[in-house]
Amino acid sequence: MASKSGFKVIIVGGGIGGLSLAKMLEKVDIDYVLLEGHSEIAPAVGASIALQANGSRILDQIDCYDAIKSACKDYCVQHSYMRTPTGKPFAKIADFWEHLELRYGYPMVFMDRQWMLQAVADQIQSKDRIILNSRVEKVEQYADGISVTTTDGRTFAGDMVVGADGIHSIIKEEMRRIAAETRPGHFDPEEEDRVPCRKSCIFGISKDVERWPEGVSNFISGNGHSFLVASGPEKRCYWFLFVRLPNTLYGKDIPRYTKEDELLLAQKYLKQPLMQNLTFGEIYAKRISSTLTPLPESVMIDWCFERMVLIGDAVHKADPINGMGGNGAIETAAELVNSLIRTRKKLPRGLDGLTALRIETISREMQAAREARAKDFVKGAQKFQGLMSHDNWFVSKFIMHVVMPWMSDVSHVDALAVRYARSSWIHHLPLRHRPHAEPYDNELPAKPIKGWISVGIRSLLINGMGQFWSDSVNPNNPQNYASLYKSSQLVAPLVIYTVERYRAGNPGRFFGLRNIAIIVLQSQVVGYEQTFLLYVIANYFFEFVSYRTTGRRVKPEVAQALMPALMLGYYIPSIMLGTKATPPTSSPSVVSSSETSRWAGLNHPLLLLLYPFLTVGFSTFFRWSAPLFSPRTQRAAPNAKLDSKPNLDRYKSDDVPILQAAYGFAFLLTALAHFNSIWNIYDGIQTSGRSSDEVIRYFLKNPDMTPLPAVLAGLCHVLYWVWDLRTYRYVTTRQTLKAALAVIAGSLVVGPAATWLAFWSWREAVIAGIPTLEWS
Repeated sequence: MASKSGFKVIIVGGGIGGLSLAKMLEKVDIDYVLLEGHSEIAPAVGASIALQANGSRILDQIDCYDAIKSACKDYCVQHSYMRTPTGKPFAKIADFWEHLELRYGYPMVFMDRQWMLQAVADQIQSKDRIILNSRVEKVEQYADGISVTTTDGRTFAGDMVVGADGIHSIIKEEMRRIAAETRPGHFDPEEEDRVPCRKSCIFGISKDVERWPEGVSNFISGNGHSFLVASGPEKRCYWFLFVRLPNTLYGKDIPRYTKEDELLLAQKYLKQPLMQNLTFGEIYAKRISSTLTPLPESVMIDWCFERMVLIGDAVHKADPINGMGGNGAIETAAELVNSLIRTRKKLPRGLDGLTALRIETISREMQAAREARAKDFVKGAQKFQGLMSHDNWFVSKFIMHVVMPWMSDVSHVDALAVRYARSSWIHHLPLRHRPHAEPYDNELPAKPIKGWISVGIRSLLINGMGQFWSDSVNPNNPQNYASLYKSSQLVAPLVIYTVERYRAGNPGRFFGLRNIAIIVLQSQVVGYEQTFLLYVIANYFFEFVSYRTTGRRVKPEVAQALMPALMLGYYIPSIMLGTKATPPTSSPSVVSSSETSRWAGLNHPLLLLLYPFLTVGFSTFFRWSAPLFSPRTQRAAPNAKLDSKPNLDRYKSDDVPILQAAYGFAFLLTALAHFNSIWNIYDGIQTSGRSSDEVIRYFLKNPDMTPLPAVLAGLCHVLYWVWDLRTYRYVTTRQTLKAALAVIAGSLVVGPAATWLAFWSWREAVIAGIPTLEWS
């Protein structure tokens, strides 16, 4: 039995995952030793890495991020392109790194892998815990510990072994060997033979390439191949050539390539355009390092066995086109540390004397936290690679030539949201504050809710909307007070849907001018009730209303246009178009036939079309007149970066006060309409000469003649959006319940439309307040 003192982790492999784990353990005061087979901790193997927000955030917690940024001289990719096989761009993200930094607090940084390893190693205080020239040959387990033996005969003892030694992991082999001896059948013996390999890849670093622009990254599509080429510091160029294999290979059939294999493969693509004035051959000729490797893709079923656990490529290997290999390894290391610290806090003796079963439980907690996300990385990279290399020719052509050109530049940045927002972090270390607009999952105030609960509540509210809207329809008497009441409440959806049409995150979404016109025309045919209900249901599947914090902003000139457009294009004409209310025909009159309602013209289709077009006109006027009437001191933005680049305006919040004023103005209009309708009913009862009992009996028999069904339908409508806000975790369950009670009370007191506007005002403040951005 090997001797040991206290709890100790043996890390095998000094790559990104292994070194990061070492620094994490040092930070949380857990003993370890790191064994690295190379003679240097940062060997020049010619590989590069794209450090992304999910990895940077964790490295920032362990005091490594600033050192890494310094190592690559703060170099970031400015613009990102997607190109056709001829080198012609079909999609571009301008100011790419600024978008990422503003959204998530960290840019994407390309650098030599060697530089990053050295930067992390330099931050480790106990350098004596890093043992070089130590290739592991054998692992032995004991009742109270574990040891590893290196090829030169040295033995290292501890409580736990972490295999961070890559795709050809010796720890993985030893783990399976020991399991076969002590627990036969634990591992599937054919799992390794089912690992697929569909692509091979030549990756390398070039320098001083003529005509290669600074500060760009390029994804170049091809038939059976693709390229990823990115700029780096010191006039470097990091590149990957991905080539589809003739047939998918599995397990032991996956080859190991020689330098001759690389040269033969590269020869086939030397004339392939990367840009319209640059070929792959020109970059390849300037290489300072290059390697050909197969690209197996897999996530293991079992990541651990008793005192052994795997992290990084040893257990989850993805195509490098999405840059998640090293970042994913950092996340897995962080989750292992989280599990260790939770156990240390729970047990009286901390981590001392842990049994193999307890250590395996720790490892399985780590796997549970990371497995689904690791699989998503593998599948996501596989799909993107298939798109770029035309695995399905028709799908690739359609997406690249039809879908992507139609999308906005930032739509491609939006695709990174899940990749970053759900990232792991070290729960027991403070997070560095880096201003950012998109919230990470752990920053949201509420926990996730089960899908079936959300679906059930939404279904009940949609059913309530449909039932009450149906009850409020009286085709025999369309101008009863219920109809007039519903018409008076149309201000709310018109204002809200117009605002949604102008959201920064809604370009090309549903509420465009043309589609608003379609809604109006459809409403005239099937009714407003059925139309709004239809689009609420459709929103569940297609998300017409943006919930992204970075898609929330409305241009200030549009927000300024809402109130004058509402007055001149809707409110005043509605009074002029007002019609007389017709008394009920199926029962003695409850109201006087001479009674008029100033709100009766609100459902005129001309007004529903006039308002959005006047909004366009007024917003254009305010945009043109702003430089003339606004003092220079007021026009200056708080942050020069945002002020100088209009495509970064979405990260400002200068529209919120103006929108709140517009919501408040519309609230007053709809609340007045609600009070006016209630007064008309009351006044009609007073002047009808009917007794109270007779009136009550009449309304009980004819509920569709009252505003009540419309109020209840509107109530369900607003409650739907309240619950939607909880589904996105922007409010807690307690806040949701309070909002629901306020909505119920408000619907009865000021009407559902005014309540909807009040809720939307609150929703605006909630979404604007979720991020921790400090730029504006």
